[in-house]
Amino acid sequence: MKSDVYYKAIFEASPALYIVVDTDWNIVAVSDSYLKAAMLKREDILGKNVFEVLPDNPDAPEVQGTAAFRASLERVVKSGDIEYMPIQRYDVQSPAGFVKRYWMPLNAPVFDEHGKVIYCIHGVEDVTNTVK
Repeated sequence: MKSDVYYKAIFEASPALYIVVDTDWNIVAVSDSYLKAAMLKREDILGKNVFEVLPDNPDAPEVQGTAAFRASLERVVKSGDIEYMPIQRYDVQSPAGFVKRYWMPLNAPVFDEHGKVIYCIHGVEDVTNTVK
């Protein structure tokens, strides 16, 4: 359908940092802005588990980004409500290692025609420069 192509193009071109996961936490869509901020390539992450793609930094075991992210997604699926998370440290992998980043995340449900949550939109704002 032609409109599906337009919606996909609009989503991917969005200046917002968005990633969409299904209820098994597999990545189904991602905005170009998110890819740039997280130093990722679309072809490397679509269909993969978000927690494998965005792991915790093993050099910072005190930072539990994936645990907070997963817990928020689980609450969103269960409640059907948008959840605004407090600022989180969630380091980004680069070819040279992990880069310290701070994010202001939110998670929002996407419903099917029966009111069941089928996807979660994870949006973030990079607030690293504000936190430093």
